[in-house]
Parts: sequence; structure tokens; C-alpha cells
Amino acid sequence: PIRPETLISTVETVLRARVRQFQVRDALQQLQASEARYRSLTLATASIVWSADLHGDVIEPLPSWETYTGQNFEQYRGRGWASSIHPADRRTALATAYTGITTMRPFQHEYRLRRRDGQYRWVLARGVPVFHEDSTLKEWVGTCTDIQERKDSETALRKSERLALAGQMAAGIAHEINNPLEAVTNLIYLISARTTDPET
Repeated sequence: PIRPETLISTVETVLRARVRQFQVRDALQQLQASEARYRSLTLATASIVWSADLHGDVIEPLPSWETYTGQNFEQYRGRGWASSIHPADRRTALATAYTGITTMRPFQHEYRLRRRDGQYRWVLARGVPVFHEDSTLKEWVGTCTDIQERKDSETALRKSERLALAGQMAAGIAHEINNPLEAVTNLIYLISARTTDPET
């Protein structure tokens, strides 16, 4: 025979365990939904999304990097990704990243990145540290956003400003030259209109 208190205690323990099972299941479903949302956001963005270990080395495949640069994982693994940066920009880009990594602070830098068609395009790279609960560095995440159109617009604007300035200068010079010539033209007209003497 089982005592009622033992039976009730056992049932309560089983029910508590069952409730915990449901809580764990719900938490896992929420985590899976959150991960799916993050992956969808990553795929939907026009930026290259990247992650690296706490030293800045790429340790897992980055589909958006592969799509943009045409590199495979073995080519950009570790610090291999730097080979896609324009040689003239590589040193400063790596120095900026290194400073961010050593200070554990977010960083950003503009440089030219080789696209899969071989063309170098300006990108804005941003990196943000991710920390464990105990405040130790876990990893780095970031984006590289193609800003070539913005750079082209800025260049076109600078050219148009230079042309406008040259136009203003030419108009000023023309005005300064035109004033004395106008006076000479008026004097010649007056002389020719008022005198009939050929010597004058």
C-alpha cells in the first residue's frame, strides 16, 4: 500500500518536471525562431555580415562574404580575408581592426574591397565586440557595406563645385576685362560720331 502523502508528493514532482520540460521546449522554440529571424535579416541585408573569433580570425564560413568576393572558405579563413582588400588600403584597414581588437572597442574604416568580378569597390567596414556574461571577449561581429555609389556621388559633387568655382572666376575676370574695354569702345564711338576731321 502507498501512503497518500507519498503519492501526492510523487505526482507533484512529476508535474513540476513536466512543467520544466514545457518551459525548456518553449525556450528552445523561441531560440530557434530568434536564430531564424537573425539568419533572415542577415540574408536580407545588402551588407556583408561577418563574424570572427576574439583575435579577429574568421573561423566559420561566411556566405555573404563568399557571394560578394567570390572567395571560398579556405581563401578567407583566418586572416585570408585581407587579401581581398586593395593593396593601397590593406595596411591601414588592418591597423584599424587591430586597434579595435586590442582595445576591445567598436571600430569602423572605409577601404576598397575586390568584388567577385575583380573590380575594387569602396566599403564601410564596422566591427563590434561581443562579450560573455563575465565581460570577457567572446567574438567579433560586423558588416561591410558597399558605399561605392556614395563615393561616386561625392566625387561628382566635388567636380561640379570646382566647375562652378571656375565659372565664377571666369565671369569675374570677364567683368574686369569688359569694364575698361567698354570705356574704350564708348570713347571711340563718341569720337567717330562728333568729329568729321580725318586726323582726329
